[in-house]
This record gives sequence, structure tokens and C-alpha cells, in this order.
Amino acid sequence: MDMKNVLYLTRNALLEPLGQSQILPYLKYLSKSYNITIISFEKENISNFISYKTSLNNELTTLGITWIPLKFIQGKPLLSLLQLLLVSIIEIIKKRKYHLIHARSYVPAFIAAFIYKILRVPFIFDMRALWLEELVSSKRLNRGSLRYRILSTLEGICIKDSAAVVSLTNGAIGYLNSKYNNHFSNKIYSVIPTCVDVDRFFSNLNPNLNPRIYGCYGTVLSGWFQIDWLIEFFSLLSIRDPNALFEIVTNDNPSDIKHCFKNNLKLLSRLRVYSADPIQMPSIISRFSATVMFFTPGLSKLGSFPTRLAESLACGRPVVINSGVGDLDQLIRNLKFGIVISNIDTKAISSSLDELELLINKPDINLVCREVAMNNFSLYYGSSEYNKLYKRIII
Repeated sequence: MDMKNVLYLTRNALLEPLGQSQILPYLKYLSKSYNITIISFEKENISNFISYKTSLNNELTTLGITWIPLKFIQGKPLLSLLQLLLVSIIEIIKKRKYHLIHARSYVPAFIAAFIYKILRVPFIFDMRALWLEELVSSKRLNRGSLRYRILSTLEGICIKDSAAVVSLTNGAIGYLNSKYNNHFSNKIYSVIPTCVDVDRFFSNLNPNLNPRIYGCYGTVLSGWFQIDWLIEFFSLLSIRDPNALFEIVTNDNPSDIKHCFKNNLKLLSRLRVYSADPIQMPSIISRFSATVMFFTPGLSKLGSFPTRLAESLACGRPVVINSGVGDLDQLIRNLKFGIVISNIDTKAISSSLDELELLINKPDINLVCREVAMNNFSLYYGSSEYNKLYKRIII
């Protein structure tokens, strides 16, 4: 039987880390069952761009994947939008028969919705997160503005006209269902969280954790992260365990981070702040007794699933996180792979430290975390869910 043709649209570059970890692995798996064409935007300012591009193109060609890389145009979103629209339409007309468009995130979905109106090619709105709410939270968009109303209208069209919607969380689906008058009552949708390569994020499940190291990694100085919570949590934990060490692995400026800890010199003397290459992260995470992450809550976080959580679990390490991030409150309580903190007062943290101590001391906690990652957040799981969705749409 002939394989069906799928056009995959993304603004994210395949040559950058996100494309390498969150796009290509899925499409390599799906290419076994579908003829896939990818249109992406690539930034030519990365080192060894030509050689990396040639190497990736050769690899994709071997897998039967067609790649159309577009040049990323900084600061000209409308020109990029027009470029993606024209190239997509030309590709569809040239090949004559596409059975599905997979649009990753909002702008590609706007393109896919327009193409659906004129050419009737069904599309998946793979929204990833609540983009409009993220723009509002970061103060890049005013909720009452004309721009917000236009984007909100386009969001509603994408939900209404899409063959299916993919979200990182059930919380986002519930919010959008309420916002758009129960559009999801008859809509195909799938909740596929951020997934990771569990084979890569695997190290020693039973290292010598003495003294204990409590770690945090990724950016902590962005508006999305609550560094004040991290400081308070580490401070009380340092009193509870006078031998514990603390690490923050980040590309943020170490001096700026240490300055935030300036009022606690004893903790600062036990804190190490450094950067690391992605290839080093599995072995680094495996040294932690637990990975700590606190994100700024709000409506936008209903649609979020932090990649670092899945990576930590794949390494067999429990997590500490604040409530209000996607579906994680319920997931953690059900699957017992971490601690959820609802507020940052001393009583709440002390209680959470008691829970964390019990969790770390569980003989099988590392195996539990690893199993949760393999069953719920592995690339194989995510790819299989996409394959099921494709089959429901393409008859």
C-alpha cells in the first residue's frame, strides 16, 4: 500500500537543539509509515552551518524525508509568514496530493488553516502551549488590544477548522474548550507532553549520593522562573541538611545568579553555578538527589510541560516543583515521582522537606522515576501517539 504524504510546518530550526530533540526524533519514527516533507526556518549564523545542513539533509534523504529549509528573517514576521505560505502552497501544488498538514505551533497553524480554506488539505493544530497567554504573561501582548483579539480569532479558527488539536496538557484543552464554547466536544484531540530520548538520558540509577546534591538546571533568570522560591527552598534545605551541596547548571550569568544569593553567605559557599554542554547533562543529573524547579504560575502555565522534568525522571531522579504548572499537580500525586509545593512560606517548605526526605529514601524511587519517564514521556511514547492521530485523520 502506498504511503500517505504529510507536510510538516515549523518555525523552529531543525539544526538547533529544540529541533534536534523535539521535532526530528518524532518525524524519523513517523517516516517509516508516511512520506514526510518538512518546511522549517534555519538560522545561518550558527557555526559550521553549511556542513551541518548538508549532513542533516543527507540523513533525512536516506530516511525518505524531504527537507525544505527556509532562511530565518530576523525581525520581519510578516515576511516570514508570507514566505512559509507561498512555499507551502507551491509544494502542495507541485506534489498534487498531500493527505495531511502537521502544523507545529500557532503561526504554522495559521498558514495551514488558510491552505485548508482554499485547498481543503486537513491539518493538525499542534499548539504545544498557550502561546497567546504566554505573550500576555511576558507583557509582549495586551489582552484587551486589537492584536490580541485578532490572534484570538485566528486561534479559534485553527481549533474549529483543524482535523485534530495536540496539546501538551489536559489543562490547556479544558481552558480552550471553555473559551471557545465547547469546540472540543466533537473535536479529535490528543494530549502529548514534552518527550525525551530516554536512552540518552540514562545514567547510573544508584550512584553514591553522599553528600547529597540538590540541583536545578536551565534558565533561572527569565521571567518564567521563580528564583526567589529556589533561594528560599535551598536555604531551608541547607539548614535541614548541613552537608548538602547545591548546583545550578545554566547558561545564565553565574555572577548575576550568585548575587541573588548574597544574603545567605553560608548557602552561597555550598552553591556551585556553572554551564555544561547538552551531552554532559545525563551524567550531571544522575548525581542529584532531586531536581528542583519553580515556574511563575498563571494562565499561560496551564499549557506548559517542562522538558527538564522529563529529563530528570529519565535519569531516575525525583523532582520538586510548584503547583499550577500544566497537569503536574495531579500527575505527581498519582504517580509519586516528586513533591509539589503550593506556596513558599516556611511551614509549607518544611512540610515538603519531610516529604522529600521520605521520597529520596524510598529504595525504588530511582526505578519509579525512570519507569514513569519511559511509560509517559519517552520519544517512543510520543511518536506512537502521533502515529495513532495520523491514522485517525488519514483514511
